[in-house]
Amino acid sequence: EVVDEIEQAVLKYKPRTVEFVDSVFNDPPEHARALLEEILRRPWKADFTAMGVQPLHLDREMLDLMWRAGFRSFMITPESASDTMLSSYRKGFGREDVIHAAEALAHTGFSAWWCFLLGGPGENHATLQESLDFCRRYLRVPGRRPRNVAQLFFGVRLYPGTDLWQAALRDGFIKPDADPIESLWYVSRELNV
Repeated sequence: EVVDEIEQAVLKYKPRTVEFVDSVFNDPPEHARALLEEILRRPWKADFTAMGVQPLHLDREMLDLMWRAGFRSFMITPESASDTMLSSYRKGFGREDVIHAAEALAHTGFSAWWCFLLGGPGENHATLQESLDFCRRYLRVPGRRPRNVAQLFFGVRLYPGTDLWQAALRDGFIKPDADPIESLWYVSRELNV
C-alpha cells in the first residue's frame, strides 16, 4: 500500500525526491527491506531520502538495497557515539553499532546528515568528547569529497509525560507548574555551561 501511494504520486506529480518522514525508516529492518524490494519491482524510478535512519542494522546489504531503490541521501540519528549516553537515551544500540554504520557508509556514495543530542542526562565532558572524536574519525573519508554532515544539538527538549520531563522535575531543571508551551531544555550540569 505504501509503494502504491508512492507510485501514484510519482506518476502524477513527478517529484524530484520522495522523502520518508518516518520516526525510524529502517526499524524494523524487515519492513524497510520489504518496501525497498517492492520499489525495485516497479517499472518507474524515483529518488528517495529518509528523515530518520538508525545505525542498528545499517550494513552494506541494507545500504546496497537502499541505493538500488533510488536512495542517495538520508538523515541518520544516533544521537550520540558514547555508550553511556546511548544507554541514557535508551536507543537500543551501542557505540559499536554507530561505528559499523559509519564504516559501511564510507564504502558508498550516500550523503548522510548525522544528528547528535548533546547534554542529556549523564552527559559529561568525556561522553561529549566521544561523540566529537567519532565525528572527526568516522565521518571524513580521506581522499573523498565530504559526504557527511554532523549536526550537534545542544540540550534535549523537554516534553510533558516523558521520563525526561520527570527527571527534569526531580533534578530541578523545571518546576511542577512549568508551561510545556515554553521552550524547555535539559542540559546536564556535568558540562559546566
